[in-house]
Amino acid sequence: MLLEAIARIERAVLKPAPRHAVPSNVFAELVEMSEAIARTRREIAQIKPPHQFDKQLISAT
Repeated sequence: MLLEAIARIERAVLKPAPRHAVPSNVFAELVEMSEAIARTRREIAQIKPPHQFDKQLISAT
């Protein structure tokens, strides 16, 4: 009985860890996310503050 328990412990310790399968579309999703981030950055860069806001900044300095 003790030897059986030791054998079970040994098998559990020596058993290779299961590999987690990576979904095949992870790379495609990362590329899509990267493109969306780049597009959002371009859109934000094109946003200009209202003309009145510019005057407020100049008068405040």
